[in-house]
Amino acid sequence: MNRQTKLFLNLVIVGTIILAGYAFILRTREKEKTHPPLMIREGLYQLGDIVVDTIKGEIQFRAQVREKKGWVQHLVYLDGYKWLREESAIISQGKLSDLQKAIALLDWRLWDELWHRKNQKSTDPVSWVARNQKLKLFIKWDEKEIAGQELVLTEDNLEIEDLIFLGSPYFDHIALEAPPGVDCRLCPVFPLEEKALRELFIRESGQLGYELNLEKMPYQGAEVTIIVRSSR
Repeated sequence: MNRQTKLFLNLVIVGTIILAGYAFILRTREKEKTHPPLMIREGLYQLGDIVVDTIKGEIQFRAQVREKKGWVQHLVYLDGYKWLREESAIISQGKLSDLQKAIALLDWRLWDELWHRKNQKSTDPVSWVARNQKLKLFIKWDEKEIAGQELVLTEDNLEIEDLIFLGSPYFDHIALEAPPGVDCRLCPVFPLEEKALRELFIRESGQLGYELNLEKMPYQGAEVTIIVRSSR
């Protein structure tokens, strides 16, 4: 049993009552209706601010550079786990929940693996390498396109979820379904959520986050396009 599994088992047992109670309160409030993806044309769909091309195997959305130097936890942030916004370099107004649906449109089995963090490198190297090659992140601006890995300084071979936090089956129903204006940092479950995710963010090398590559990052305030591309 790997470290992440042990951690979550312990935390989930402790937090089950809190999670269930808080989730019940949130679900009793009025929520936005779930809408199916808008089909633009065959193979091309829109989910909020996110466009999915299932023929090309590509997801795109707009974002803006918040920081171009220093340490960050993730390269790209989408609206969801709001406490991670200030620890990310590039900010999108798109919703994390829409990105989740977009990945599932491309490959729902892959999305299931990513969301549940199956086939971790430490337990199954072959499956991890195969999965890690499935989705790659690129940043495009001023007619230039660069791989997300090149924008950060680390010797680790980063996965897509190291560059964009993709959510958690343990906490999404709280973080992504909270009514507008609710600050989950004030919720009783927040310390549990933060502790569990901080531990999850530690890579096999023991590193947490990374420094931005000042020489390659777009300028602060730059409007960029985030591209998630499937190699299939």
